[in-house]
Formats: sequence, structure tokens, C-alpha cells
Amino acid sequence: MAGGYFPLFKENQLTGEEIKSLLFGSEVTGIGPDGHQWWVDRMKNGEFSWRGPGPILSDTGKSRIEGDMICSQFQKRYWGLENCGTVFRNPGGKYERKDEYGTCNDTGLAPLSVVK
Repeated sequence: MAGGYFPLFKENQLTGEEIKSLLFGSEVTGIGPDGHQWWVDRMKNGEFSWRGPGPILSDTGKSRIEGDMICSQFQKRYWGLENCGTVFRNPGGKYERKDEYGTCNDTGLAPLSVVK
């Protein structure tokens, strides 16, 4: 990440409506801590498909907005448990680095960018 840290400041945090507008009906991608790229295609109703590296190469699930957080539940990943987190803008982020935004939740920080 630019500068070696992710700016998790309140002024960079997205509201629930901003999260919904940005992520629902979009494809996003990011680079995991292992350096491998992943993708999420999320429909307007919150249903999504995920693909990426690891023992589970693809999965599906459902997302919803709870206040100013996005909550997602995979079918297989994370034992099917729901996971909620905040979303932040990264003012210094770039699509090439896949770090224009980031989600922060129980599994850690996941930098991401919107593909379409």
C-alpha cells in the first residue's frame, strides 16, 4: 500500500449507502496477503460469486448492509459464518495496485478496486 499503511480514518469511511452504491451490482478485485489476486461479482440483490487462490477456488454467498457495514456470508469460506466490516476510501490508492478501497473486518484488511 502507498506509504506502507492504509488510511483507516473516519473521514475516509464509507456510509452504508455509499457501500451499497459502490459494491452492489459491481465486480471488485484485490490482492490478498499472499500476493494472489481475487475477484467478487456482486449482484444488486447482494448475491455474489467469489474466485481466487487457495484450497477453495470459488464460492458463492450473500451480502447485506447493516448500518455502515457490509456483511457477507459465504457458502464454504470462513465455515459459512457471516462476517461484517467497514469500507474505507484510500485517497492515495490506484487501480493498478488494487487498493483504491479497503474492507476491514474479522479476517483483516482487504484492499480492493472496482473493476466494473
